[in-house]
Amino acid sequence: TVKDGAELSVCMWGQDSLSGALNVLNDKQIGQQKINVRYIPTGTSPLQCNVIYVGGGVNKGSESYKKVQSDRHTFTLSDRKNFIASGGNVEFYSSDDRIRFRINQNVLDAKAYAIGSRLLEFAR
Repeated sequence: TVKDGAELSVCMWGQDSLSGALNVLNDKQIGQQKINVRYIPTGTSPLQCNVIYVGGGVNKGSESYKKVQSDRHTFTLSDRKNFIASGGNVEFYSSDDRIRFRINQNVLDAKAYAIGSRLLEFAR
């Protein structure tokens, strides 16, 4: 959870599969929170981030990966195959030339994240 007025840290961890798309969020605001986009190299830990997009090159067996997936204050997303099966929160995938997503409701419930019903309608 991010306190009011605090910075929301959105990080790209590993190889940038989004081609810099997260940069559009940098310095934007959500309510009183300023968004700060950062890029975290593969070999380092991104635990100082609130939202982490896990890119290529991040080893699923590494201690850093396990800590990120178990940290209840970190929201994780990725387009890696079977990402939610390994404890991720949201997994993006392509189907019928569209980007779709799966939500790991069990993990989100354990982390006490609430997902709106409208968003859940789109999840597969």
